Amino acid sequence: MKKLVLSLLAAASLVPAVAMAQEQPLRIGGQTKAPERIGYVPAACPEAAIAARVSGIVIVEAIIGRDGLVTDVKVIRSIALLDDAAVGAVRQWRYTPTTLNGNPVPVIMTATVNFTCGSASANPAGASSMSQDSLGASHPLNQAASAPPEPVYFNGREALRIGGDVKAPERLKYVAPAYPADAQSARVSGIVIIEALVDETGSVVQTKLLRSIALLDQAAMDAVSQWKYAPTYLNGAAMPVVMTVTVNFTLQ
Repeated sequence: MKKLVLSLLAAASLVPAVAMAQEQPLRIGGQTKAPERIGYVPAACPEAAIAARVSGIVIVEAIIGRDGLVTDVKVIRSIALLDDAAVGAVRQWRYTPTTLNGNPVPVIMTATVNFTCGSASANPAGASSMSQDSLGASHPLNQAASAPPEPVYFNGREALRIGGDVKAPERLKYVAPAYPADAQSARVSGIVIIEALVDETGSVVQTKLLRSIALLDQAAMDAVSQWKYAPTYLNGAAMPVVMTVTVNFTLQ
């Protein structure tokens, strides 16, 4: 009888642990597709940012609950005068629930908020949620910008920058980054942030590092260069686009 009671107590003690494990959000990437955003609130340029003519891209990591509501937001690429506005807007976004085996589950994903605050009438260019790849956490990247991002040209045309009315294209092909052996040996992990130029056919034709981790950069760029997206159209014509993606590495 004593053994039976102890067994029951041990089993009962496992229930909170199992429940806690089930609460851990899945990271978007691979077979876990990014949920569709169904509610969008634009981030307004703060007066201080307008006065200082501060613009740029704030990148946040958001946890989406089972009901599609944003439950937590953490800045991973900071612009001091814009962070609060970005976080406040993303907290109000709404997504379709993500399901696993027919059951809704929480997910973690990265979103970018692109601000253009050059004048009192300026509004952010918008924000786009990006699918993420595998793996872990990192420290924030602090970067301020005093001017809008430089235009990117491809085949003689200016590439559209994802944000606002320009929606992120659907990713059709995903190649996971290979974790370099020397990075594993050195126990290096973190998030590499890349600006990708996607051509009219949806192929990634150029990558540019926005946030570097020396031992991981090449593996991240090699993977992203093999991704494939659905073409982006403007007035019926396929257009090149520029988008920000992040590749997360964590030690297993």
